[in-house]
Amino acid sequence: MGVGEAGLRGYYTLRGKPFPVVDASIENEREWAIKHLEAEGAILPSQFEFDETVGWRNRPNLVTDSVKINSQGMRSDVEFDPQPKPGRRRILLVGDSYTFGAFMTNQTCFAGRLATGRPDWDVLNQGVSGTGTDQQLLMFETYGRQWNADVVILGFFTRDYLRNLLYFRDASKPRFEPDGNGLRLTHTPVSPEQIFDDYKTGRRPLEDHARSVLVDSIVRNLKKLADSSTAPSSRGWALLSRIMTRFKNGVEDAGGKPLWLIIPERDCVDGPPQYAQLEELCRKHCESMGMAYLSLSGPFREHHLENPDVPLYRPRSKGGHLSAEGNALAAQVIEKFLAESLLPND
Repeated sequence: MGVGEAGLRGYYTLRGKPFPVVDASIENEREWAIKHLEAEGAILPSQFEFDETVGWRNRPNLVTDSVKINSQGMRSDVEFDPQPKPGRRRILLVGDSYTFGAFMTNQTCFAGRLATGRPDWDVLNQGVSGTGTDQQLLMFETYGRQWNADVVILGFFTRDYLRNLLYFRDASKPRFEPDGNGLRLTHTPVSPEQIFDDYKTGRRPLEDHARSVLVDSIVRNLKKLADSSTAPSSRGWALLSRIMTRFKNGVEDAGGKPLWLIIPERDCVDGPPQYAQLEELCRKHCESMGMAYLSLSGPFREHHLENPDVPLYRPRSKGGHLSAEGNALAAQVIEKFLAESLLPND
């Protein structure tokens, strides 16, 4: 026990990493602190600004070689009025980097392609990279309701399932806990500057030397296994199912139609899908609530079987995410579903 404890402490110390702790949020926060203390400053990446409700959002009026954010914080080349013009339909999207369209231009991400393919629709992309489903729900509730959308799409990237269990990932974020059949907010985001100052002054410790690194490592690994479970009885599903219910009710209360969009991991085309059970739970929950459900897994698999040399995902070495072809196919599938199921008179 003593040798193992000493060995682990030496391993993490030599690599400049904080000792492992049971709560992954604390570990993420301490790793963030070490990196920023070494850099002598704490800022969010330039594409974001701190938000006291959702944690971070797109920086308004950001312009790069491939990205333009309008003054309303949406990925769009145009501004939007609160009310759509007569005769126009309005689609609002919330989600993470897959919905935002990482590594794509405004025109080649699937939201942009959807807008190009249906010029009679307003397509409002409020996707924000790195966010969890909890943040995406709050993004709609805080910033999305005002846009009077006919359809609100939450692009659920299946790996975001684990983000909902954290209160710190890339930065401080909100976290819900199940509360009866609903949700209780247990963490309000703290600004990067405040967290940085807390660590710099020692108000937050980088290490708890009194705790056993060996024991915490074992417990942490067991907790990771439990957190990754997609069983109906798991904590992760208890959170996600309540987020889904609140999203559905919130969109309908605002006068819109909700759509739960599954954006699958790349293993949907090249291996046994890790989140197949989770997709099925989502489908059944949507069915029980009467919420529209659309998964890209089936269309992606079919396309891969017919066109095995056309990649729907970018190489992991180049950041992953959907390729140009993957975004084009996603837009095609979404447009067809909306036109046939949710906006059939268009």
